[in-house]
Amino acid sequence: RQSTKRRRWSKEHSQTCHDSQEVRMSPHNDRWERTSSTPSSSDDDLRATKEMCHYCFEILLQELTPSDNPVASSRNQQQQQNQHHHVKKQHARRLNGAPSFAGGVPSSASCPIFVTWDKRRGSSVSCSFELRGCIGTLVARPLSSAIREYALTSAFRDRRFCPIQKEEIPLLRVAVSLLVKYEECEDCFDWAVGTHGILIRFNDSHGQYSATYLPEVASDQGWDQQQTINSLVRKAGYKGEISTDLITNIHCTRYQSSKDRMTYQEYVNMLGSDPLLSAATPTTTTAIVNHTNTRSVGW
Repeated sequence: RQSTKRRRWSKEHSQTCHDSQEVRMSPHNDRWERTSSTPSSSDDDLRATKEMCHYCFEILLQELTPSDNPVASSRNQQQQQNQHHHVKKQHARRLNGAPSFAGGVPSSASCPIFVTWDKRRGSSVSCSFELRGCIGTLVARPLSSAIREYALTSAFRDRRFCPIQKEEIPLLRVAVSLLVKYEECEDCFDWAVGTHGILIRFNDSHGQYSATYLPEVASDQGWDQQQTINSLVRKAGYKGEISTDLITNIHCTRYQSSKDRMTYQEYVNMLGSDPLLSAATPTTTTAIVNHTNTRSVGW
């Protein structure tokens, strides 16, 4: 029973996305390789959409602005709360039913997914975004539940950051990345910088190794294919010489990423009203995320 539990944990184990968009693999790399499966070709045409990003903000708002907000203590606050009450009700109805993006994808659609939260620095005129949280999985997951799960875990469970708080929401941008079009490579150079992410696997007398980079990494770092492969070999934990024989024996899988982004202001524009204005008083309470996979995600 214990070994079965560990196999299930390694398959479900999510990955954390670093500033350079690289992926930290499970500690049990060899076990993950044996239990995970490549996404089916029927999901190759899946595309990340604005509606998926919109849904991430809906989920975040539900966690950080619960329906039992304190009653406003002033008449102006009460009027403001009444004015936006219908927005909250519409918001709750959408979350209690099918996801708002569900009409655009097949009900059975599944693929590996990452959700990234960035926070704006500087003014709206000249600003930049910094990573605020990013967690995902390299195992195909049903999008109907995975987008919600990783929107929350990347916001609250990325151990590199404090959980996102309510007052940060207006400064946030969310990105949804779907990993699609998995293909076996003829060799470890059968892929294109800027187009493909790659997953490598190889063995030596000490064990099995694996590591991956998402499609953005090589181009963002200015690496060519050889530099990317060398970096991945080290990332996998291999300490020996990177010889021609080692390179020849690397098994490589390539994939692509469909990515879309949305800022909070774009979310408000799409919704037609700002849900935060319905809150009676600002809070700094951190949301507590309760769902079945919390313990195994991002750790």
